[in-house]
Amino acid sequence: MTITNGDVVKLTLEYLYPGAGTALNVFHYAYLGADIDDSEAVAALLDWAETEWGPTWAGLASSTATLANAVFEVVNVAGEVLANLGTEVIDIVGTNGGDVEAAAVSGYISANTATPGVRGCKYVPGMASASIDDGTFVAGSAAQLVLLLLDYMETVNVSAGNNFFPVVRSTKLAGFPRLVTAGAINLLPAYQRRRKQGVGI
Repeated sequence: MTITNGDVVKLTLEYLYPGAGTALNVFHYAYLGADIDDSEAVAALLDWAETEWGPTWAGLASSTATLANAVFEVVNVAGEVLANLGTEVIDIVGTNGGDVEAAAVSGYISANTATPGVRGCKYVPGMASASIDDGTFVAGSAAQLVLLLLDYMETVNVSAGNNFFPVVRSTKLAGFPRLVTAGAINLLPAYQRRRKQGVGI
């Protein structure tokens, strides 16, 4: 398959850790540039996951948590999958010894678009107990969250003049507005309810 100007690739990162089953982060990228092979698109986004997001996440995560896989799909604004580009193994393990927090306890980052009220956000899973003290992220972990926010807003280069730009799927705008380089982190752990193993569909 060929990725063409204006295509949107959905990147889903899958995490595994005790008590949570599978946790997911979903990213959307709009491609601007000349036509490229799907393998080039996957390679560029996989490199971002393995060298940017993954190692930064590991600095927050328990050693019992793993960023396991990356799934790549081309989607439309309705969220429908137009093409499946495959799954790649990442296998990055958290670097903090000790326990993992309860499955719902997460880091939280948000990035703005040019449209007020339309923003992207990520609940960061697999948090190590050592990352949190007295109900807030410790200074080193807060710094890691800032780095994750920068990773989230980063443009992913494929080759000269060919780039993936981070976007948000917006039903309000019926499109994919681009993230701007402005956002925030939450120093308090966020809470995202996650399905228990064997429950739900």
